[in-house]
Amino acid sequence: MARESFEARMAGLEKAKGPPEKILDEAASILELNLETTIARCATDPLYKTSPHSHGFKEQWVLRWLLKKLGVEDKLKEGEKKAVASQRSFVMSSKFWSLLLNLTCSIPADVCSEILLERDFQPLLVAFTRELLQAGLLGLSAIATKDDDTQDRSRPTKRRRLSPLLASQTAVLSQEDLLWLALQTGTRCASLSTTSTSSRSAGSHTPLIKAATWNDHAAILGSLLEVVAFIMNHSTVIPDSDLMSAILETLLSSWDVITPTSRKKGDGQDPAFSSHCLIPCLRLLDILARPNFGRESFVRSRVALERLLALHVIFPQRIIFNEQFTKKWRATTDVLLFEHMETLLKAYSNLLVPTESEHSQQPEPTAAPGIEGLSWIVLDVAARSMPIADFRRRQLEQPYIDSLFIWLVHISWPGIPHITSTGVLQPPLSAGSMRGLQDKWAPSLERLIEVAHTRKLQLGLQIITYVLQTVLAKHTESAPWSLLVKIIQLDVNILVPHSGLSTSTEFLGQVLDRIEASNVSQTAYVLVRDQIVRPLLRSFGRSRDLDGFVASWQRMLAEAIRVRYTSSHDQEDIPAVLVWEDEDVFDEFKPLITVYAPPNMGQRMLESLIEPIITIGDKVGSTAEIFARLAIFCAILESPASESGSVRFDHQKLVVLLLGAMNALSRNSDYQGQRWRLRRLIGLLLQLIDGKALPAEFDSLLNSPHHFVSLKDFRKLDEVDIAKKASKYLEYFECFSLLVQLAAQSREYQPRLEAEASHLADLLQSLNQNQVILWDGRSSECNGVHELVAACVGKLLQRSQMFWVYPESFKVFIQACLEIVFQPLPRDYEVDSPPDLHDLLLAVLEVEDIARTSVLRQLIFEHIEKNLWSTDKSRKICMRLLHCLSIQTMSKPVIRRFVASTLARFFKERTDEKIEAISDDLHLLAWLDSTFPGAFVDYRDWHKWVDFAAAVLQWNYGEASQANTTNNQTYVSSYLMALRILDRVFLSLCARTLTVSKAITTEILAYMVATVQKLEARGQEFTPVSCLRIFLDFAYRLGSGLDNDDHLKNVEFMQTILIRRVKEESKALPDASHPANLLRLQLLLDTLHCLDNGGLTDKLRHIALAIQEKLAHAEASSTGGCVVTQNRRMELSLRRQCSKSTFTPEKQPVQELALLTTSLDTYTNESAAVLAAEAETFVSQLEPASWPATLESLRKKSDQVEYQPACAVFVACILGRIKMEHMLRYPALVQALAEVVCMATTPARLSTSGLCLALENSKAVLEAHPLVVNQSVLDRLLSSLYVVASRSDGTRSLQTRDLQTESRPADVYQRICGVIGAILGRHRKRLTDRYHLLLPILQSLLRCLFWPGHKAMESQRGTTANAIKSFGKSLPTWLHESPGPLSLSSAEQLARLLSSISNPTVSAARSSNKGSRNELNDAVNRARKLAGQHMQYLVMEYCRCVLDGQITPSMKDHLMHGMYSVMDALDRDVMRAMNAGMDPSSRTIFRGLYESWVRFGKWDKS
Repeated sequence: MARESFEARMAGLEKAKGPPEKILDEAASILELNLETTIARCATDPLYKTSPHSHGFKEQWVLRWLLKKLGVEDKLKEGEKKAVASQRSFVMSSKFWSLLLNLTCSIPADVCSEILLERDFQPLLVAFTRELLQAGLLGLSAIATKDDDTQDRSRPTKRRRLSPLLASQTAVLSQEDLLWLALQTGTRCASLSTTSTSSRSAGSHTPLIKAATWNDHAAILGSLLEVVAFIMNHSTVIPDSDLMSAILETLLSSWDVITPTSRKKGDGQDPAFSSHCLIPCLRLLDILARPNFGRESFVRSRVALERLLALHVIFPQRIIFNEQFTKKWRATTDVLLFEHMETLLKAYSNLLVPTESEHSQQPEPTAAPGIEGLSWIVLDVAARSMPIADFRRRQLEQPYIDSLFIWLVHISWPGIPHITSTGVLQPPLSAGSMRGLQDKWAPSLERLIEVAHTRKLQLGLQIITYVLQTVLAKHTESAPWSLLVKIIQLDVNILVPHSGLSTSTEFLGQVLDRIEASNVSQTAYVLVRDQIVRPLLRSFGRSRDLDGFVASWQRMLAEAIRVRYTSSHDQEDIPAVLVWEDEDVFDEFKPLITVYAPPNMGQRMLESLIEPIITIGDKVGSTAEIFARLAIFCAILESPASESGSVRFDHQKLVVLLLGAMNALSRNSDYQGQRWRLRRLIGLLLQLIDGKALPAEFDSLLNSPHHFVSLKDFRKLDEVDIAKKASKYLEYFECFSLLVQLAAQSREYQPRLEAEASHLADLLQSLNQNQVILWDGRSSECNGVHELVAACVGKLLQRSQMFWVYPESFKVFIQACLEIVFQPLPRDYEVDSPPDLHDLLLAVLEVEDIARTSVLRQLIFEHIEKNLWSTDKSRKICMRLLHCLSIQTMSKPVIRRFVASTLARFFKERTDEKIEAISDDLHLLAWLDSTFPGAFVDYRDWHKWVDFAAAVLQWNYGEASQANTTNNQTYVSSYLMALRILDRVFLSLCARTLTVSKAITTEILAYMVATVQKLEARGQEFTPVSCLRIFLDFAYRLGSGLDNDDHLKNVEFMQTILIRRVKEESKALPDASHPANLLRLQLLLDTLHCLDNGGLTDKLRHIALAIQEKLAHAEASSTGGCVVTQNRRMELSLRRQCSKSTFTPEKQPVQELALLTTSLDTYTNESAAVLAAEAETFVSQLEPASWPATLESLRKKSDQVEYQPACAVFVACILGRIKMEHMLRYPALVQALAEVVCMATTPARLSTSGLCLALENSKAVLEAHPLVVNQSVLDRLLSSLYVVASRSDGTRSLQTRDLQTESRPADVYQRICGVIGAILGRHRKRLTDRYHLLLPILQSLLRCLFWPGHKAMESQRGTTANAIKSFGKSLPTWLHESPGPLSLSSAEQLARLLSSISNPTVSAARSSNKGSRNELNDAVNRARKLAGQHMQYLVMEYCRCVLDGQITPSMKDHLMHGMYSVMDALDRDVMRAMNAGMDPSSRTIFRGLYESWVRFGKWDKS
């Protein structure tokens, strides 16, 4: 059968009827398209780009048929396009979008654009995308509804055939494919607009039949941005960030280049954007601000969105404000009313023309946020559009920012009350527009205010007060405290009178009333206290109006006292007025008194308090006002100002107040739970009144007439209300504090204090130790016996001298503390738990005043001796207490008795002890021996020490198996510490036995040999190497004192066994990559050194070689990290010990060097320090004859970039050891040093870090070995410096893992200047005819100062940015790749170099002592004249850099000193010739430099 022609198939397609899927498949088969492939790739590949296949006539025909099939001519009465039922069947098909996407990508862009415009497809595309979005929202709503219905077991509802629910996951995925296909198709259409615009501008096509306006373009862009936001917000699979960012960039770039084909009235770019694109842009910016979308791929899209928002919303509003409202706005100085800004708000709102889509009904569960919840983005962009550094510009923009903020407040809060001259008016709310906004305005407004805080906007006081007044007009339930706090944080001075607002007092009263009438949660309570009350107190202090705050505080504090006494509350329903009674407010008030309080403030409060306190005993009713004033007065007495004497009081009036307080205490009343404040007042008054001037009635204060409460009478108050309970506990505490204070002043109160201390000890012993509660110092929290005991103990710690004054009175208390401290802790006790009563009592026992008293010190010592060996926890406590005690003051018999009893338990069978505990015990005994020499080691116990060492130094002592010790670093560390202490013990035994009797030493040695023989009889593995090494060291120390055959036989016996055991241990050790194995290698090295002392060097070489191989293997297996750094330090220590020994086999330097040099990517600050130490160790082993070969090997190794830093470190270590005699003896060393000076490694191949170190080494040779530098070496060095400082394509910058070790461009610049400075300091005469080599280096260094960095380039556009980019290509790569400019110190260094060249000192210019001493200035004049012949080229380079590059004003100021020196060296004729040879732009720059030099830099001879 013949194949049907294309025309025939198209004719059949025109007549085809049936389901859309069948018709679309037929159309695709005509063009041989695979629609399913496009559908599968729509979410992963950029399909919207032009197809690479041939573009023919068939695709155009099919496209025209498809558009005709859609029935685009159907219109509604209003003239708007809408997807009718016939169209909807195509729109909801993924094959339709797949076919449309393929067609638009296959047709040339200009032709396709004309076809779409002719068929008026743009409005229909908008309608289609909105239809898909609506379907997607309905699908999500249906899924949410179904999820809720699954919990209901009722009968499912019957589904209708015409309205199926997209409730399955498959339906959701197909809906996402539809949105992806529509997005890619719309992106293709948007890119076609750009092409059609350019083609029409070129005049290559005839005018189009249809016209596209700004509204049409904005509608397409807005609908597509809505699709992007929907996909990013609701997609079940995380969208590809690269694809999504590419689509966003394509869409946003299309808006900048399109030009509408026709203009209608009211059709503008800004209104069109605000109508259709504003909400989608804000939603996208909100999505991109989330952490999961904070990738670098979205940075450009975010910047583009913010740019569109600024161009079409923020800047037009700024223009309107500047043209219409500036004068009127600035005229409003004090109170802002709604009438003042109503016109402005309407003008701003008119720019946002709402579209139909904004008023469309959306399902509630998935409704996207509108502009009410996204207004913060507008403020954020507007704030960042102002320059940060330009203060004048920000000041000019401030009125507009104020107006924008208040408008956004009205946008975020549609139902905001209107503050008018007649009062507060509530605006009418429409049911449709305000649905669901009543609960959302507060979070939106909070977010808006957070932006003002973050951007540090200095909003006007009128704006803040207006917003605060509107919030205060709402009820507490609808206006959360967090919002009120953030408004006040904008400027707390709005509540401070005399701050520039006439309504501050009124607002302060409203805020105080709100606090008084509210109940808050614990979180809100902290907010009110820390973010309102305390900042308000500080602001009153800064305004010198503390009296005004005290007046308000006193009123609110009285109310807080009433509320606390008459009501109860929980943590989630706290009366907010209680913040005025909080200790944090008092603590904030006390230091402010010293700075801000009037001088007579304390005296005035004293006078106002005397009369109420005297008459309080007869007062009937509430006493809250009196005690509020009393509490504030006590805070004044406790302030630093009162302690320093800067606040003075009348002495007689203080006595009168004291008597009044005592009289008030005689009344049996709790004074609304404030009785304890009277006792605190008496205690504070006692500190101000001299003890001799106390009234006679004061002696009865501690007796029953004044109702003194003792800890003896303490009883639990569980049945009492919490508020009354706290006041009763506080009274107990204040009575105890008063007694302690009186006892500190007079000994007549000692019996009473001793009794109270005993009662406190009884309370301690009655406590439940499982409750670990400490009092935090808040009066409201002192409602339990634990808090009371902690408070009393804390008071004793404050007056710790009482333990020294009355030691006998506190014996019972200290005894109770010791018993509690040494009690076993509960099983669930955590090591990192917060401090508890146990820690508090331990702090009491560590007080220095207790250690000073012999009675209490002896009591603690007895408990230490009793509990030292009970548990590990008790041992640690004993160690802490022993270090705090004054051991030196104790008698030696006591210490010896303690040590003897300790050793008696120490030498017992310790089968249950581990090496960690033994190590701690040995450390304790060694510390005691250091305090009392000879107390620890007694030579008569030598047999016990020998047995102890043989038992404890078994490698697996105290462990279940050998495997537990192999990689256990803690075990090995403890073992090593125990071994070191035992070394010290046997050293002391040897010295003392040799002094007493040599016969005993013979007996000891024989006993050691017998012990070793017993161990050998049990098996080879039972003979510990460390124990053998200690015994052999002991034998060596005996020396010639026992030079007989038996002694030699014993030594040879132990040497033989020890050598055998060392060989076995070295073979059994698997590797040295673990820290525990490194410590075991340390033990083997100690043993080798011991054998080396016995003259057995030849037998040990192979063992030492095996140890070095293990160290090399451990270094090769290092993978990085903190543990590896620690390992390398231990490896370095071991290698140093090997290098110092005589038994280490020699290794070739080149082989050793190959093992030490490592690549750069493993370096950090820690590993670099280890490398430097390794280099120093390696170089110390080299002979001077091998230095030339080593330097040559390092130079060749430096050809590999990753090894350059390591090689430079080794070179630096060698340079530090070379002296003149070495160079005279080895001539090859001179040539090697010359290669180091010249940086023989090609500078273009040096990394940034390698370059810095190479320059450092070159400078070191120039300064330390100047004779190495001849003219040839200097020329090569200048050539290398020029290569480093100029453009070089081969240079690359390596990034290290640790950013702290990365060399910065400023480091390279500093070292180049340092090398040039060294040349000028030592070899200036060789530069006489080499200025043609020096000058290009200086020009390159000058050019480097004019590079702003890549970050500064991001904010620049146009020709300026292109010019700077071209300028950057002439810079060295180590600078061109940097994100920022050079530091200011770089300009200072170049300025010093220019001054040294053009105007040197006399010593620098002469550089030798030859010549007549009368020619003082001749050398300087010659140097200046020589520089003046060449430096004009540097001035010309400066002028060119000013034109092409960018330099900050501060860097230019630092550079000018050097440029003035250059100008001083130039002759006037040279200046004229240079000015004539410049272009006009450069001549202008030179003129400015010349005028600046004449004014500021030229020497004035007058």
